[in-house]
Amino acid sequence: MHLGVAVAQLKLEARKITREHMPTDLRERARCLDAGAHVSQPTEPGLADARLWRNPEMTEIGITVSGDFAESLIFIYRVLETIGEQ
Repeated sequence: MHLGVAVAQLKLEARKITREHMPTDLRERARCLDAGAHVSQPTEPGLADARLWRNPEMTEIGITVSGDFAESLIFIYRVLETIGEQ
């Protein structure tokens, strides 16, 4: 059997090995909320423009970044707020 014939007979299957860390994903949204973020809805169905916010009124620091980065920012803000209260 020639190599070309063997390759043509292969059955390949693509598998997703990573996932988007977008706040529109239910698991990611829950993870962000658990970290203390406030998550807004996308402006239109199908858009990935949901944002993470520092405050519940969603007026301070609205970002669209990965959850890990957002969690780091929230931690930094909490530390700064604690320092400011002293």
